[in-house]
Amino acid sequence: MYYFLAYFPKINFTQINEVRSKYDPNYPYINPHIALVFPVEATIGESHLIDHIQTVTKNIESFPISLSGLEKSWDHYLYLSVSKGSAEIAALHDTLYSGILEKYWFKNVPYKPHITLGFFAERQAKFDKSDIQDIVIHTADFDKAVSMAQEYNFNATTQFDSLSLIKRQDKQSPAAIIKEFPLLST
Repeated sequence: MYYFLAYFPKINFTQINEVRSKYDPNYPYINPHIALVFPVEATIGESHLIDHIQTVTKNIESFPISLSGLEKSWDHYLYLSVSKGSAEIAALHDTLYSGILEKYWFKNVPYKPHITLGFFAERQAKFDKSDIQDIVIHTADFDKAVSMAQEYNFNATTQFDSLSLIKRQDKQSPAAIIKEFPLLST
């Protein structure tokens, strides 16, 4: 079992989910989201994690974000990029990875706020990137997904106004929101 922290944009996901349903292995288990804290084992302690997140977010004001543009990640994912508000989300990400979460921060992997549209490799790469050259990418599927996403011309604006703490049993189980952390209204 593990936890992670995410923002669920309040936008129409119909076209995003059309791409995700074909190319994102997590499509059946979780709605489109921007992850701010990546999976950490449940041994961290739910109450400690909640206290940490509340401490970090208690004085954070909500802010507008825009989602547009496509990007391929270093580990063969296709992202819908955050084109406005990216710096604010990244700063919040970095602040969250303090205290009890500091040891979980993969500092050698640059954080890019995004919504995942698909995964295009035979397997997940290690976060230290030591095996990246050995992983086969499914180029034809990647090109099809990019083409499909470009046709939709994703462009949405919304308010980044809350975070959700999510619990999952494993990668093939549904994500369950266990706590919401509203940001201050602007």
